[in-house]
Amino acid sequence: MVLTGKCKEDFETWLLVWLKENIAVSWEIPLQEDVDFFYVYPEAMQWGVYADFFDSRGIEICIYVDFNHYWVFIFGGVECGDYKTRKEAWDHALKKVNEIYNT
Repeated sequence: MVLTGKCKEDFETWLLVWLKENIAVSWEIPLQEDVDFFYVYPEAMQWGVYADFFDSRGIEICIYVDFNHYWVFIFGGVECGDYKTRKEAWDHALKKVNEIYNT
């Protein structure tokens, strides 16, 4: 799942700051290359970074499993769903928060 519009722009700006403060301080690598490289990581590695970004914007995503079903809640009462896999749940959550953010 790739973010779109204002959501993607704000995420990449946030990611540049986060990388500079937390990772790239001791590296001599241009940060924009790090942002581009982020999208090469497996989706499972991207989810936590997306969650941190949305948390910083007051949009909290909760995904939990109960009896082999994954439930998605986007705090503020926006969304609740039942999915068979964690990937389906995350894909739906990211699609929904991208829509929320861009409206």
